[in-house]
Amino acid sequence: MIVWDYYHFLALPAGCWICGGSKYGVDQYVGQIFSDRFHASRLFWNKAWQRIQNNVSTPWRPTKWTLATRIRRFFFNTAIVPAKRTIDVAPFPSHITPDGVAHFPDNGRPEAKRIRETIVKPDMIVFATGYVPHFPFLNTEHNTGRRPYPVSHDADVRQVWSSNDPTVGFIGFVRPGFGAIPPLAEMQSMLFVTHLLGRITRPLLKDDEWHYRVIHAPSARVSYGVEHDSYAYQLAKDLDMAPSFTDILRISLHTPRGWRLPYIWAGGASFNAKFRLVGPWKFDGAAETLTGELWETISRRSGLFGNIPMVVVPVIYLGAINLFYFIYALFWGTLASIGLAKPPVPRNDVKRKFEELAQIEHMKMKQEAAMAGDVKVKIFHED
Repeated sequence: MIVWDYYHFLALPAGCWICGGSKYGVDQYVGQIFSDRFHASRLFWNKAWQRIQNNVSTPWRPTKWTLATRIRRFFFNTAIVPAKRTIDVAPFPSHITPDGVAHFPDNGRPEAKRIRETIVKPDMIVFATGYVPHFPFLNTEHNTGRRPYPVSHDADVRQVWSSNDPTVGFIGFVRPGFGAIPPLAEMQSMLFVTHLLGRITRPLLKDDEWHYRVIHAPSARVSYGVEHDSYAYQLAKDLDMAPSFTDILRISLHTPRGWRLPYIWAGGASFNAKFRLVGPWKFDGAAETLTGELWETISRRSGLFGNIPMVVVPVIYLGAINLFYFIYALFWGTLASIGLAKPPVPRNDVKRKFEELAQIEHMKMKQEAAMAGDVKVKIFHED
């Protein structure tokens, strides 16, 4: 959770507040997440928000600012022209009357109270309900009596294939909290093909999956969320495609503009080209691509919000923490090997949070069942 907590602070309470005055999102004053879900480890970032934020936030933007915000606006003030048209935010309608008027429940949120003060008679309703992927065309009559083909929700090995049927792969069926599906689909394809060829040299342990999963309750609608960089890196480790620091130094010696390679390896995003430097899917032009075309992703970062918070601070902060735990584990592990201490036991905070959410949900179900049982008993006695 150390990495999650750092980037949560950098992106939301600090970054969004400095940029727009609201810690819940860039210029976001309505539709916020107030519960425990407000954490980078549990969110999916809406990339389209910046295109509509002014239309949504204009009616909700404060007219009186706190002292801290006034100080912020003195140093970082972005001129925002009030939108001519606004986009209302509201809870899902409870019902629509025969005359076409939509009625909204009062769920206690400010946007619900505002929308109930107006008459909403929509011309068109679009149900953005999502979808569940199924492939009925695979289970034909020729497959009768055989084991049915799995679906994407059955993919429990790196979210690519099912442990019960490792011959069917699901490519691109993950959702990064912030990132893109196509690069991850490429990494998944390489993992699946290598698996089909029987050339994966290490066991794909379940405990190696917790660090990249977006945290969610068991009943959550989206259970296939991943953190882009961590997921890509894990697949690269599974394939022996994650280069070490010594690999980077060695490759940089015979690469044009090779001095750039260590920096973009440490400070750049998890480009797939990083994982084509070594391993079974090695590409000879990967290093030159990193030091050439992809170097712009590093060089264009400037100012206070550039490489300092994105690269320098996390390298120092997270590097110091990793160094401490490395020395800690080495010291106590050495003592344990000669019988002078118990071996250190690592703690998986992400796994613990998943288990806590499952316990909370289980307790709620038991309470609801008990309440339903009490109601039935009362009705029985009244009769």
